[in-house]
Amino acid sequence: DVGTGQGLLAIELARRGVAVVSVDISEEEQHIGMLNAECEGLSHRITFQAVDAQRLPFPDGTFDAVATFDALHHLDDGPAVFREMRRVVRPAGKILLAELTAEGFALVAMVHESEGRRHPVGPMTVSLAVEWFVSNGFRLVVTEEGHLHSVAVLQRPE
Repeated sequence: DVGTGQGLLAIELARRGVAVVSVDISEEEQHIGMLNAECEGLSHRITFQAVDAQRLPFPDGTFDAVATFDALHHLDDGPAVFREMRRVVRPAGKILLAELTAEGFALVAMVHESEGRRHPVGPMTVSLAVEWFVSNGFRLVVTEEGHLHSVAVLQRPE
């Protein structure tokens, strides 16, 4: 789970029996993620690591799947992160991309504004990420939009 934030996707995957490695550049977010996982009784299924997704500390082809959920808009250099995601997913492995839609961002902005904060919205989108992965040999398996999110699944060639 790349850019896991407070661990929402990691926890949901762990709840379904998946062993998860959670990476996020923010030690504070990883700590909150660990606390959330402990509250759910799932910390034994998730390894939290505060690392930069542009330099993942894993060997090539380590993972069956690599996912990112609501993190694309935080990336300063999407292609650098995508290269690492491509590197660590095994041949025939899957990449899951999920990001808020315009309506989702509007809702999040309202919540942040009510707290006196501003939510950053960078230029990276699911469609731009899909374009990068497809141009680098991945096959688009599915795209969907719903529940305030755009989602795409891609498969690495064997």
